[in-house]
Amino acid sequence: MDANNIAPRIGFAYKVRDKLVLRGGYGIFYAGYESGPWSNPSPAFNPPFFVSQNFNTPCGAPSANPAAGELDCSILGLSHFADGFPANSLVDPNTPQLLELANNIRTPYMQQWHLSTQYELPHNTMVEIGYGGSRGTKLYTFFDGNQPTPTTDSTAAYAPRRPDPIIDSGISVFNSMGNSIYNSLQGRAEKRFSNGFSLLPSYTWSHSIDNESAANRGWSNNSGPRYFAANPGWERGNSDFDIRQRFVLGYIVELPFGRGKHFGSGVGGPVNQVIGGWQLPGVTTLSTGNWFTITDGNGNFSNSSGGQRRDLVPGQNPNGAPCVPGTFFNTCAFTDPALGSFGNAGRNIVLGPGFQVWHVSLLKRFQITEGTRVEFRAEFFNLPNHTNLAPSCAYCTSPVDLSSSRYGFATYALAPRQIQFGLKFYF
Repeated sequence: MDANNIAPRIGFAYKVRDKLVLRGGYGIFYAGYESGPWSNPSPAFNPPFFVSQNFNTPCGAPSANPAAGELDCSILGLSHFADGFPANSLVDPNTPQLLELANNIRTPYMQQWHLSTQYELPHNTMVEIGYGGSRGTKLYTFFDGNQPTPTTDSTAAYAPRRPDPIIDSGISVFNSMGNSIYNSLQGRAEKRFSNGFSLLPSYTWSHSIDNESAANRGWSNNSGPRYFAANPGWERGNSDFDIRQRFVLGYIVELPFGRGKHFGSGVGGPVNQVIGGWQLPGVTTLSTGNWFTITDGNGNFSNSSGGQRRDLVPGQNPNGAPCVPGTFFNTCAFTDPALGSFGNAGRNIVLGPGFQVWHVSLLKRFQITEGTRVEFRAEFFNLPNHTNLAPSCAYCTSPVDLSSSRYGFATYALAPRQIQFGLKFYF
């Protein structure tokens, strides 16, 4: 690890005039290891401490009189369990699983900065406009450091094309080759609670770019990058979590019914207990979608290990009008790559569907005594029951792989409208 991990931070606030304030700051922040077995490989995962083996031996002649409990090889197409493992199974592993911690591993760090201005308006209102950014350096990456050079010869052996030809298997390398950059424009207004309501709208335009969004992603990170050891720049693109635009509105509205309100201002007693004191809080979120990488499972066109991407079709916009009705991107913008290549389509170049969510509550407080009250809540999640499509989930068929039967079609949706009621007693 580095011996120069100094983390300075500075911030300031300056009153330009009575109702105008300027704020800013800069800092360096260091990260630790990501949790998980693959993001911090240890020698214990290497042979001889840890070996993953597969044995495929031809089926022997079936026994005339199988022993009790012995399965018939001729039926299952398997060797007899009584034959055991090959004699050299523990001394000559044919598929070792190797993990490497790079010698030049460094502590990842982030530089963060922001500059904003706030202005106070009449009627308990404030507006704020700001810029925020960050830069990640020496971020952790996890990739195959022994990946064969691609070739057009489908019969060429892997070993001579590997950086270490003596070991004819992948070597999972944990390194510090990652980097990122983030820029954002942020706007916010705040109407403090008065005259029966409050508002808190905010809007963010941002763009996040990196060459790997997380080291601890198992196979999708280790085998996904195309020839990462030799060309880490090939994976530079939109971050997995990059959301370009996001608007959020929070609000509380006190309904104008009951004593002292616009409607029924003179009522009292039981009538006021029924119609007065109702509030309508809620949160509305409108957002563009995440970005996705298009893969190609039709074959190993690179004749190598690792992720197989697709080629872009000239003149076609991946995020243009879909050529197949019902798809969320232009599937005609991609085609199988040429032999000997990983495909030229970049990482995270397809924009997924956006979403909108309206969460609304209706609540009423019934004051019983000075120290006791009952609160009733009716909560509506996704009130308009808007369909928010999601291109992928843990158990769905991938819509971003050419070989998938659902190629281009969103296979999952976020939760539909949900309603719940609650009753609380405060004492």
